[in-house]
Amino acid sequence: MRCFARVLRLRNGNESQALVASFIEPRVDVFPIHRIPDLLSQESIPVPLPGAELADVLWNTPELLRVDAELLLWHNAPGAGMTAEAKLLRALEIARRQTALSWELRVAMSLAPLWQRHRRTTAAHDLLSATYAKFTEGFGTSDLIRARGLMEDLKANKPSV
Repeated sequence: MRCFARVLRLRNGNESQALVASFIEPRVDVFPIHRIPDLLSQESIPVPLPGAELADVLWNTPELLRVDAELLLWHNAPGAGMTAEAKLLRALEIARRQTALSWELRVAMSLAPLWQRHRRTTAAHDLLSATYAKFTEGFGTSDLIRARGLMEDLKANKPSV
């Protein structure tokens, strides 16, 4: 119970703490959790990478890889962009194989600003709009609202925030 209370406090904290909470929440019942202060200070969270077989992949692996990539970008370590992109592309592949549309959208929303920073705005917009087009409901949810705004920014070639 204390673990969940700590996760709630992290969720309401600063950006780094919210990212750590996003990492912990889906895996509370699967893996032993590292000490939270240790996670806050790391540039990357030790995420066990899945094997090539879909059976080796946990249901939340795309989100774990996405959050790990976001933490890499947030810390802005040397080579973070390339490493984060590799993690996000792997997360996208897994989400598609799992037909996990929400995970796919979240990964696309993380990839789009990264690609935009590297002058790949058209590719970012195409990925995000193709993923968004797969949805048939839930357009009032925060992820879809955010995706719509990001697509508008990409179309206008505005920097993402």
